[in-house]
Amino acid sequence: MCIVSDKLKFCSCGKKSIEDLPNHWVLHRYTGDQGACIIGEAVVRFNRIASNQQMNIETIRRRLHEPDAFDFKLKFKEKDRMELVITVDSSNRQYLFFCFEFTDEEWTPMESDPFDLEMHYKKVKKGKIESPDQLLRLDSN
Repeated sequence: MCIVSDKLKFCSCGKKSIEDLPNHWVLHRYTGDQGACIIGEAVVRFNRIASNQQMNIETIRRRLHEPDAFDFKLKFKEKDRMELVITVDSSNRQYLFFCFEFTDEEWTPMESDPFDLEMHYKKVKKGKIESPDQLLRLDSN
């Protein structure tokens, strides 16, 4: 069981490609209908681990509201979406995946929809996730 740190830091620094970062976040901004035509099927590139998921969601949701969570200043807008990926075990392709939407000045957990993001959102910011202590700890329960 993996427990996410309550001291996560969302940094805008780091490599240009988030694929090179084991722990990363992406902020998507709602743009309306972009006229995208998507044919095919979304392929999710990670396994999701459900252990302690609800507790981790609440920890991250609270952290997103704290003023020192980000290393930059940005006014979040209605319908912004934040996706987070935290690596548990890269050799076994195990990751924790989270998505939140900013609505009524609150970050609310939600299921991510890659087609909706592609058709109605643009990426406005991305970066790595750090923590002054361990990003994850294993709980023996």
